[in-house]
Amino acid sequence: MISSCRSRRDEHLLHLQLSYDVSKNFSITANLANVLNECFGGSNEPWNVKGSCGYIYPNGGLTGAVGNTNFGQSAQPIGASAYTPTYTQQPFGIFVTGNFKL
Repeated sequence: MISSCRSRRDEHLLHLQLSYDVSKNFSITANLANVLNECFGGSNEPWNVKGSCGYIYPNGGLTGAVGNTNFGQSAQPIGASAYTPTYTQQPFGIFVTGNFKL
């Protein structure tokens, strides 16, 4: 149980909101999403892949008729590792809105 906690990876996210008053009754707001989006940490395990933020069991935990996880077995390549990396990183986005005051 301790080793599974040590291999857990963390994710840093940074978003930014800027606002500018063009006039007394009009302002513009820009939201920048995912300015920084990176994964880090975790212990050095064979299934660690750069850019991966999480891990799941291969094939949803179903290993087929060959058997359980078979490290290095060519008959069941999906069982070559105990986990499969997942990629949850989101793309950078810019959202701009104009605000009118009445």
